[in-house]
Amino acid sequence: MRIDAVDVWTVVVPNKPGVVNSPEYPDAVLDTWSEVPKQIVRIKGGGYEGVGETPRGVPREQAEEGAKALIGQDPNRFPLAQIPIPRNGAYDAFEMAVFDLLGKAREVPAWSLLGGRRHDSVPVDCWLGLCTPEHAARLARGGLERGYHGIKTKGKVQMPIPAIVDAIKAVAPDWTVTIDPNERFHTPAQALAMARRLSHHTGIIFESPVPQRRLDWYARLRDTIGLPIAMHLGTVTDLIPALEQGCADIYNLNGTMCDFVIAAAAAGAAGCPVWHGSGNDLAIRGAAYFHACAAAATELWPSDIYGQELREDDLLVVPLPIIDGRIAVTEKPGLGIELDVAAVERYEVK
Repeated sequence: MRIDAVDVWTVVVPNKPGVVNSPEYPDAVLDTWSEVPKQIVRIKGGGYEGVGETPRGVPREQAEEGAKALIGQDPNRFPLAQIPIPRNGAYDAFEMAVFDLLGKAREVPAWSLLGGRRHDSVPVDCWLGLCTPEHAARLARGGLERGYHGIKTKGKVQMPIPAIVDAIKAVAPDWTVTIDPNERFHTPAQALAMARRLSHHTGIIFESPVPQRRLDWYARLRDTIGLPIAMHLGTVTDLIPALEQGCADIYNLNGTMCDFVIAAAAAGAAGCPVWHGSGNDLAIRGAAYFHACAAAATELWPSDIYGQELREDDLLVVPLPIIDGRIAVTEKPGLGIELDVAAVERYEVK
């Protein structure tokens, strides 16, 4: 089998109105991230095809560089942990596409090519940006009606975070609330002060509360803060020092499909659960994340794989089946999805 054609589409799929930030908290990144283009790739060979999706902001030239490198190659001969194309920003989109194509050709799900299924389903939480308490309550109510069991919210130390948590808990008292300030609690003292203001609630998690370069701060906070701490890390190279110093209770991991599975195994060896991070992506990446989670050799906590709920369109013929806050691990070959080419062309940026 040889890859004989590669398609690349540049798309922009806007958010639905009012699903991310409140106007009271303008943010240069969160207000505009859905306007940043993505590249959708489709590879073809042997009568099969596979699809992938880049992160936001990857230049089209990088996708075209990967496409050029794939043409004429036999994916059956690829070392799947290191596909022989440039390791640029588009690499993981082609990794997804290769796993999708090979899974279809071999009639196995992508998780089978990642080492086998270790979970029957993958939990997922809601997500919101910088919101007022009223806005947070409204979004939480919608998530509760759709069967979710928790929510992740962005925040800054100067925001009324206790009031936001109170509003969410008033709607969904049993929910887990993960507060992610993106390191903007700044110091251990500020993180401890915020934890004390939330101590009357259960089910609170702090993710990346202080600068992550200070592993010593995380080790100290974990001993004193009285609630679970998560760190958002990229690869196993970032993860190992944090595990060695006992910095967190849970790890939010990213990376390619293979990188995630390797890092999750390292976290599992240290007795730590993980969840899969996301950039509020479209559903092609979401499907790839679910397959990587299915193969993770550790306990899974709910991932914030929520982009398909935020965007106008997920670019799939059939949406990802998230039911009661979980997605069942599919037995369909490849990524188990079908690209809606008409939708891709509708959102294509020429």
